[in-house]
Amino acid sequence: MPHSIPALLFTSITFAFMSLQISGLTYHLPTQDTLFSDISLSIATGTKCTLIGNNGTGKSTLLRILAGQLIPSAGNIIGEVPYLVPQHFGQYNNLSVSEALGIAKKLNALNAITNGDASENNFETLNDDWTIESRIHEAFLYWDISHITPATTMNQLSGGEKTKIFLAGIQIHRSQTILMDEPTNHLDQASRKKLYEFIASSPHTMLIVTHDRELLDQASSLYELSASGLRYFPMSYNEYTELVTNEAINLENKLNDRQKELTKAKREARTAMERQLKRNSRGEKHSLKKGLSRIALGNLAGKSETTTARLKSAHNDKIATLTNELNNLQSTINNQISLNLNLVNSHLPKGKTIVEARNLNISLSNKNLWAQPLNLTIRTGTRLWIKGRNGSGKSTLTKLIANHIAPTTGTISVTENINIIYLDQDYSLISGDLTVYDQLCLLNTSKEEHELKTLLHHFQFTKESWHKPCQSLSGGEKMKLALCGLILNEQPIDLLMLDEPTNNLDLSSLSILTNAINLYTGTVVIITHDTRFAQNLNPDSEYTIN
Repeated sequence: MPHSIPALLFTSITFAFMSLQISGLTYHLPTQDTLFSDISLSIATGTKCTLIGNNGTGKSTLLRILAGQLIPSAGNIIGEVPYLVPQHFGQYNNLSVSEALGIAKKLNALNAITNGDASENNFETLNDDWTIESRIHEAFLYWDISHITPATTMNQLSGGEKTKIFLAGIQIHRSQTILMDEPTNHLDQASRKKLYEFIASSPHTMLIVTHDRELLDQASSLYELSASGLRYFPMSYNEYTELVTNEAINLENKLNDRQKELTKAKREARTAMERQLKRNSRGEKHSLKKGLSRIALGNLAGKSETTTARLKSAHNDKIATLTNELNNLQSTINNQISLNLNLVNSHLPKGKTIVEARNLNISLSNKNLWAQPLNLTIRTGTRLWIKGRNGSGKSTLTKLIANHIAPTTGTISVTENINIIYLDQDYSLISGDLTVYDQLCLLNTSKEEHELKTLLHHFQFTKESWHKPCQSLSGGEKMKLALCGLILNEQPIDLLMLDEPTNNLDLSSLSILTNAINLYTGTVVIITHDTRFAQNLNPDSEYTIN
């Protein structure tokens, strides 16, 4: 039976020093599964908080609810409707910049009025916002995207440029409460620095979903969203990690203690039952020697059985209590286990040339992308870090290597019959129309059904999520499903190309991915603006596109 969904309650009353409050918030997925239940938070005006949690716990969904884009199943939200800087992985590609920012109607109305159409509808749409064009110009100039116009189609922009468009929306919409969903995704180093400075100096109230360590370190408090609910930590991220590490150690110790108690309780129950049965047997023999009547013997036997039953029940209750507590502890620990990833190493000899690009260029809108044609050689065993500003064509280069697009001029040769694995920013490996389980079956070559389901479990996909359409997955979940596909790949990987792989991944999964790449001995080509992640991979060469 479908859940009844009450209207979203946005109360415009401003409480002193409080910019955003939610209470009793619950959200049911279209499948009627509960994503989170009865969560509450309160953010003081001018405060910068971060929101962390594993992929799939509902962080992006919570932000969309707060921004008024989704209706919760229950609960209240108090405060103005915040402005959301969203994640993006292709869903805005068919929109213009003004449509993506939600300002197209205002701009059209202003243009119509300027051209003499003084209809009442145009004035109502504009709502006296006569400075919107100047704010667009100033915001685009601030974020270094003044070459982009409101009419530009989003699919013409790089990932970093798209992020800057939504960051510019903060100044354009003039909201005092800002939500950001992984805002450093796709941003180059200069743009990240500008974002850090903007957040540090901004008077806005902010709630930020991020895995960026520098951004996490800027916040003085954080919320953690998990299957257990929403927890508030009035401390820095470093203090939080120390606290949760100690909690995990205590949890493990408690689990060990309960296992010992359960073993002891079972042993004591067995010993007590053996003693009681011996007493019953001795009492029966003694009564026979006394020559008691059948009625008296029956009464004694009944008392013995009652005593035995009570003893057994008492021990069973204790064992059941300990077993239940043990299972709960084990379940909690299992929920904290991150994915495990093993990549199949290449058998190609090191130093063999597998990619050769000469005088490479590609034409976009009748204009060459690169002022100077590219020349690049990639040899086996290389760990190559491709760097460059937003819009410089880094992703385009990897698409050329993967043969997804063809060059306009120049040549690119890739060794035949090598196994190239390419994970792009838009997770194009994943089909939105398929369910999670069907997508995994499509990538599968030899695993049995129970092995696939075990794999999904290890990658934190619950049984309830197996039949979700992939289009409803978060960016981090899509990345994890793509990584599942890597595990199913039984062929040696000769060339692994990853375009911004850290985008959207939770912190624990990011650590596992780093470890997996470091254990892999084949050729790696990686695009990332996450300097810490890149340095942890120990790249032996860099290629910068200007």
